[in-house]
Amino acid sequence: MMRRLRALTANLGGVDPYLATALGVLLFYGIPVVWGAGGYTDRMIGVPVAPHYLLIRHLTMIGIGVVVMLGLANTDHTILRIRWLNRVLLGAGLVLVAYTLKDGPGLLTGNPINRWISIGPIGFQPVEAAKLAAIFTMAQILTSQPRQKRPHRGQVLRALGFGLLPLVLLLVLQPNFGNVLVMLGVALAMLFVAGTPVRWLAGGMAGGLVAGLALSL
Repeated sequence: MMRRLRALTANLGGVDPYLATALGVLLFYGIPVVWGAGGYTDRMIGVPVAPHYLLIRHLTMIGIGVVVMLGLANTDHTILRIRWLNRVLLGAGLVLVAYTLKDGPGLLTGNPINRWISIGPIGFQPVEAAKLAAIFTMAQILTSQPRQKRPHRGQVLRALGFGLLPLVLLLVLQPNFGNVLVMLGVALAMLFVAGTPVRWLAGGMAGGLVAGLALSL
């Protein structure tokens, strides 16, 4: 058992200690905060764990996160370069986000927005999975020709039009402008790191600003 555990944690040796420390502090600082918040409601009268419901859920999520972290640390990252896999993940993420619009886009109808999907007792926001899939897809497109120093115009347009735009449009319909800003910021950072000419980035930022102002009117 110990040998297996050491094998699973062996790939964590290269983790940035400052990043790991910051993550640990944020996670475990939340334990007394969540514990103090409690979780007791009228619906939970008679449930033994009711006063500690939020604490138990918080610790459970930490445990799930650790398991996922170990799994990803022992997964060959080059799998993220597989084009069809990225397309499947992005497509699934977009379908789930679109499913949250089944009662009518709030931006168009004024209906209450439910950004969650429940599977039994488990609820999650599909936008979180869709964001990762969009990032993986953009990264795969921008690095599809590794020998070049910077992406050409076609790569940039494909990364934005195929990896970013569909998700942004769905988020605007929800509306979920906070995540729209997050994805635009991530896309801008990715394009900059990939070596996209600054004048292209400036033009894209100007266009995004104009579109944002038009939506706010």
